[in-house]
Amino acid sequence: MTRTNLELGIVICFLVTAVLFLNPLRLWMDPMMHTATLIGFIVFSGAFLTLFMREIGGDERENSHRVHAGRAAFVAGTVVLLLGIITQATSGIVDPWLIYALCSMVLAKLFVRIYCAYRK
Repeated sequence: MTRTNLELGIVICFLVTAVLFLNPLRLWMDPMMHTATLIGFIVFSGAFLTLFMREIGGDERENSHRVHAGRAAFVAGTVVLLLGIITQATSGIVDPWLIYALCSMVLAKLFVRIYCAYRK
């Protein structure tokens, strides 16, 4: 199995587990199944993060693809969190974890840019 197929498999398992954890069709309310799904969600998140952190730099084209993917992911995450904050603000109660997640994304981007600028 190639690295790309492994990454694709882990991402698909992660997304399926995330959707199951949300329980969109209200198919189960069993705490045991909910806990098992949470464990799966954590395991696949860890596997994805492990693969992500072990990325090996390649040629300029691969690095360009990686940079574009990172930018697209950052923009998508920011938009989704902002939509969640706006939606909850109109209902009167904003979940603080949405704010924490958005701030952590922005701060991480800032700190990495500062680190990379002064690393040379």
